Amino acid sequence: MTIILYSNFNKRANSTAQPSAADGISFSGNLKEETSFLHPVIRFTKDIVQGVFTPNAFNYAMIPYWTRYYYINDWKFCNGYWECYLSVDVLASFKSEIASTSAYVTRAAGAYDG
Repeated sequence: MTIILYSNFNKRANSTAQPSAADGISFSGNLKEETSFLHPVIRFTKDIVQGVFTPNAFNYAMIPYWTRYYYINDWKFCNGYWECYLSVDVLASFKSEIASTSAYVTRAAGAYDG
C-alpha cells in the first residue's frame, strides 16, 4: 500500500486544507493486522527502516487507495519495523463534499445580541 507522508504540514482547527501531493514523500507500507479505517496503523517495510528514515519529521499522511487524509498521532518501533498510528482528518478527506453543501443558519453565536 502506498502512503504519502508530509513533513510539518500545519493547518488551522476546523480547516479543510489539504497538502499538495508534490510536497509529500511516497512510501510503501502495510496495514497492521486488526486495524481500523478511521485509525489505521501502517507498518513500514524493512527497506525503509534500513535507509535514512526520521519518523519525527512527519506529522500528516494521505492514503491514496482510500483517498483519505490522516493526522499522525504516534510512531512506534517494533521488531525492526516503524509503525505509524493515524487518525482520519474528516474535514480534509471530505473537502469537496463540504464545499458543495449549502446551509441556512438561523442562529449564530457571533450574532448574539444580549
